[in-house]
Amino acid sequence: MSKSSHFTGQPVYSQVLKLLDKAEIRRISRLTGSSERYVKRLDGYIH
Repeated sequence: MSKSSHFTGQPVYSQVLKLLDKAEIRRISRLTGSSERYVKRLDGYIH
């Protein structure tokens, strides 16, 4: 039984990300200080 790799529309993850407020996530990230200390490519919003 194989899974279909053809998605119709956007995956659920991208739909959920659109609901989140990017500015609020960055503000919280700055408040915690060390939350993104070792980030090279993925920040708190994308991860």
